[in-house]
Amino acid sequence: MPNVQCDVPAKEFEVVTDPERMKEVFQHLPAFSQKAFLITGCTLVRTQYRERTRRRSSLTVCYRLQVTDICSNKQAERTLYARTYLAGRSRSKFQHVKASMVSSPPPGDVLGHIPDLDAIVWTFPHDPRLSHLPQVIDPEGVKSYLPYDLLPSGLDAAEDVSALSVETIQYLPEDRCTVRYHLQWRPSDTCSKTLTIFGKMFKDTRGREIYRRHEHLWKTAIKNPEGFMVAQPLGYNDSAQLMWQEGLPGVPLADTIDRTNCKDFLDSVARGLASLHESGLSSPVKKTIQDRLRQVRKRTTRVIQAFPFFKESLQSIVRELENSALHLTPTTTGFIHGDFHIKQLLIHKDRVGICDYDDFANGDPAQDIATFIVDLIFRDLDPDFIDMISTTLWHSYSSHIAWTMPVDRMRWQIRIEFIRKLYRLFFRRFLRPGFEGYMQQIIAIAQKEINPDTDIGALADQVAKIRAMGNP
Repeated sequence: MPNVQCDVPAKEFEVVTDPERMKEVFQHLPAFSQKAFLITGCTLVRTQYRERTRRRSSLTVCYRLQVTDICSNKQAERTLYARTYLAGRSRSKFQHVKASMVSSPPPGDVLGHIPDLDAIVWTFPHDPRLSHLPQVIDPEGVKSYLPYDLLPSGLDAAEDVSALSVETIQYLPEDRCTVRYHLQWRPSDTCSKTLTIFGKMFKDTRGREIYRRHEHLWKTAIKNPEGFMVAQPLGYNDSAQLMWQEGLPGVPLADTIDRTNCKDFLDSVARGLASLHESGLSSPVKKTIQDRLRQVRKRTTRVIQAFPFFKESLQSIVRELENSALHLTPTTTGFIHGDFHIKQLLIHKDRVGICDYDDFANGDPAQDIATFIVDLIFRDLDPDFIDMISTTLWHSYSSHIAWTMPVDRMRWQIRIEFIRKLYRLFFRRFLRPGFEGYMQQIIAIAQKEINPDTDIGALADQVAKIRAMGNP
């Protein structure tokens, strides 16, 4: 591959993306060095690059540490994240963060400034944009936030909770956190009962609108046995920007599907998706073809700023997408999931449940199918099986809708999804070894006209070979 010049300030961010070097850096923080904790392992969980101008860029890196208490030999995991700046900006940022945090970490915990790396370090759950998170993941502290009005009878106040366990499901620093709660209580004259609920905290007020859409969908789903099962919403807490919902029964489709049950499961998925698209629900969020193009222009521009080598290829793809958008076959629009992939689906008896209600919108139904297919291509599955799943879903879905899904729109949305995948991989993993080569392979795929009937298996095989070569 030709030498790819990167305009991202990679050298300045090199240390914070090296787990072994960061393990040494963290070991010298007072929370570990002064309390006889030995860091035995450090793993990068997520990187997020934020670019304005080169000197005003920053990189957020989330780490999972394996820690051993030297005295007791007990082992535990800790989650830390660091934000690295440029040009010495971390010093003023650190002072601002300390002044603005609602709750400070306990003495000896990690909220630190590392001048040599121009970085600020936080330890989970302390987060400058999720100020109530320490209370929400504390088994006692969260009791004051629970949605008692919509919980079962007998679970009416904090004193009714006899046991509560907390499990963090997903944490995206400075953005959102999803937590699972197992509640136990003892109604009068009965045995103890248990309930599992979820809380999702956001950095801003968008959870309120997500909750409204979720509630509307849940009410619709109750009346529609052909559609997806939807978790019952349990309320929204304005002060903590926290939405509540029940857990859904079932097992993950991704863990259950195989060649013997593929057709039956995917027919249920297709029926549910068709029902969602034809539900008549609406959202203030719109994802039109022009919206998708604007997003692609913005994202490719940012990638080109970092990697000028890819300018010609990416601009050519954008021009082709713009030109072909003018001639796409007209079709219906509907209420779409917006982030539809196999990890969002559960199987319970003969029904399919759907998770994650953050991205619902009014848009092109082909977007959901395209998102599902491209996500599959990047999963660690046999390429032939990926081809079987995508083809089966595509044809089953077509048989359940009252209109015809134009193939040209599917091809167009699939290419859009490859650009989105490129962007997300770049801004989360751009400093991993071999990343430039991986980007070039994805761009090459996005340059092609992709037929959902014949090309998916070959594309999945291509991605699998790239992955086997050690790329991200």
